[in-house]
Order: sequence, then structure tokens, then C-alpha cells
Amino acid sequence: LCLGTGDFLSKFSVTRVGPYANLLFLALAYNLASGLNWLLDRPKRRPPALWSRSFLPSFVGILVHLFGALLFLIAFGFGPASLVSTVSSIYPALLAVLAVRFLGEKIDWKQGLGIGVTVAGLVLIGLASGLAA
Repeated sequence: LCLGTGDFLSKFSVTRVGPYANLLFLALAYNLASGLNWLLDRPKRRPPALWSRSFLPSFVGILVHLFGALLFLIAFGFGPASLVSTVSSIYPALLAVLAVRFLGEKIDWKQGLGIGVTVAGLVLIGLASGLAA
């Protein structure tokens, strides 16, 4: 419910101000929220050493996430929200595959079937939207 509402509001915003202005606003809001979080959590934790080897995966993850958010907002400028948000929902299946490959997690046959059905559904949605256009 929250993700669907967020995607709708993102599409609404992108059609009004464009993807780049929307991303700038999101960056400002995230920075404000992060700073507030750090201030509230300050007595309990030290800030991470930004250039340490242990922080590198987090930093790369943040950059990839920001790049993905930019592409998502740009896609809203070119396609219908029903297609863009549906295709962007492939991330749980991709996350599961990456977790198996890099984290050594195991997927049972039910999870594998779910990933396959998800990918097949997205292919069908993509084909149906291509035929409708």
C-alpha cells in the first residue's frame, strides 16, 4: 500500500516538475532526514569512517540506489505509471538471485518458482504493453 502510494505520488510529481527536480527534492529531504536521524541517535553510535574498507559496500549501495531512483523517475517521464512501477518491482527477484550468488543463501523450490513466476509475469506485462502501443 505504501509503495503503491509512493509510486503514484512520484509519477504525479514527475509529470508536474520533471524527474530531475523531483530527484533534487528527494535528495534534500533524505539528507535532512539522515541528519535528523544522526542527531537523535548520536549518544549511542559513532559515525562510520567513510573511507574505511567496511563502509565501501554501503557507499556503493547508496550510489546504486540513487542511480536506480534517478532511472525510475526518468522512466516515469516516458511511460505510464502502471507499467513503470510494475517493471520496477522486479527487485525482490533480483535481490534473491544476488543473495544466492554473493551471500551464499539457499533458495528452495517454492522460492525459485515464485521468482520464475514473477519474471514471467513481468515479461507478459511488457509484451502486452508493447502490443497495446
